[in-house]
Amino acid sequence: MHLLGLSSELSTGMLRLVSHDLLTIGRPELSAEIIWKAVRADPNNAVLWHELSAIQSTLGESPEVCLHAVQRAIQLAPVTTEYRVTAATLMIRLDQTGRPTRSSAKSSRLSTLNSIVRAVYGV
Repeated sequence: MHLLGLSSELSTGMLRLVSHDLLTIGRPELSAEIIWKAVRADPNNAVLWHELSAIQSTLGESPEVCLHAVQRAIQLAPVTTEYRVTAATLMIRLDQTGRPTRSSAKSSRLSTLNSIVRAVYGV
């Protein structure tokens, strides 16, 4: 895109649109590749991180994986309520997937949840 003389902002915007279109036509793997390119090009863009989380969820990634992306979006744009709602939904999904686990795995999961709650809600 830079070969066309597009600004970085316009280039990542175009990548975001292409990613969205690919997701819409049922190509989430390609969508993920494109959104990752956009994230690498503009790592401080909260919208891209939030969309990455949605694509990861569509691909069937675990809630923990999706939470890392949305947590980054929240760090970049802490006043955006939509990102906090996404994080809360993912935390509920994470809690609902609670299957019998060993004590250490459960402790690790709780630690991850605690760090996400601190990041999301600033507590």
